[in-house]
This record gives sequence, C-alpha cells and structure tokens, in this order.
Amino acid sequence: MSDPSGGTVAGSGFGAAAGNGMFGNSQISQPDWHNTIVADSVYVNGYCVARQVAVTLPAITPINAEVNAMGKMNLPVVGLLEIMEAKIAFVGGMQNVLTDVLNPAGWNAIEIRWVQNVVKPGGGSTNTGYRAWLTCSTKDIPAQSMTVGEVPSLELTFEVAAYKLRIDGQDYYNINRLAGVMEIAGVDYYATILKML
Repeated sequence: MSDPSGGTVAGSGFGAAAGNGMFGNSQISQPDWHNTIVADSVYVNGYCVARQVAVTLPAITPINAEVNAMGKMNLPVVGLLEIMEAKIAFVGGMQNVLTDVLNPAGWNAIEIRWVQNVVKPGGGSTNTGYRAWLTCSTKDIPAQSMTVGEVPSLELTFEVAAYKLRIDGQDYYNINRLAGVMEIAGVDYYATILKML
C-alpha cells in the first residue's frame, strides 16, 4: 500500500494499522470492556432500604451564558450549575422507607453502591466497585398505583445539594453546592472563585 508521498505504508490488510494479528500489536494496550451492572444497593440515612433497583444519578450541567461571537454562542460559566436531580425507582413495599427512614421535610443522606463486571482484553474478568453519596431533599412523593398480580413500584425524585462519586476507590466527582466545592477529577474549579471573595 502506498501513501500520497510515494512511500510505503507498513503492513496491509485487517489489523495492519495496529500491527499483525486480529487484535493488532500486542504491545499496544487494549482497553477493558465495561460490562453488566452486577448488583446495587441503596442506603438512606444509614439504613439499607433496597437492593437491585434502578437509580439515576444527577447530571452536572453548567449554566450557559450567551455571548456575541460571529452571531450568538453559548459558553458554560464555571461555578454555576443547573438543578441537580436524582431518581430512585423502588420496587415492592415502600412503607419502611417513607415512614421509618426518609425525612420528607429536610435533608437526607443517600448512598448508592454498585458493582460492574469488567472483561479484561487478555481474558478473564473482574469487578469494579462504585459508590455515590448524595445530600438531597425529596421533591415529591408521587402517587402509588397498584394492579393485582403485579409488583408495585414507586419512583422518588430528589433535589441534590451535594454529590460525590468514587470509582474503584478513586474520587471522581465531589460537588457540594452549599459548601462551595466543585471538584471534578481532582480539580476544584470553585476554589479560585472562593479566593476572590
């Protein structure tokens, strides 16, 4: 195979760009395959209230400001965030959570733990542990419907004031809106703002 300058590109055919063989040069590191969520658990104010449930963690979305640059353009403002929400879909009875654990009129400390299977490129697999901590208040307690012969479910939505995510022992997000902390991958983007106040 020739390149536009008249030279020759080493190798040809499938996998040539990365080396010989189906998976390319063995010296080039291959990424892990992040696979299925194996299990999860939810703790509310220190009590384990559910396992194997659907959880939606909050998005971290900066507020955009409109500027004029060859027309209009939106740019993120570091230090200002949109509303952060989390959702947990509980399956089965919710009486213990609503009456014994959850504080409907104040802040709640929620911890979510989950395990994800990871397949290694060289063969075999391992598990990665995730933990997320939320300081949040309930936005509402929705109506619960029931049908004979079916397991009832109830999805609660939370307003999030603080959110910390730890992946395999390493902190990745640490957002605390009330304390003025916005750490992402080890960098506190709000620290420089606080120094000027």
